[in-house]
Amino acid sequence: MALRSIALFDELGDLRGSIRPTELAGLSFFSLGLLQEAFEKRVKTTKIGEKIGDYRKMAQAVLYQAQLEDRLRPGGIPYPRSRRQQSVPKKQM
Repeated sequence: MALRSIALFDELGDLRGSIRPTELAGLSFFSLGLLQEAFEKRVKTTKIGEKIGDYRKMAQAVLYQAQLEDRLRPGGIPYPRSRRQQSVPKKQM
């Protein structure tokens, strides 16, 4: 849904309208483990925020962008396991 909204706002040339769905698409990609796509949406969110002067969205996007860069670089932080995986104790043999 966010990608469709982005396309519509881009077609209309409405940057203010496209910043929120771009941000949500980045969050969705991140939660699905699609880190490169999430990173691309974060970069786009930052650029839109810079153009329209939305510094709050820019700050949020840059924060998440830095976290994604850490995960994407070779030897970076691995993708976090779910809480359920973390809480399941390992069986002793």
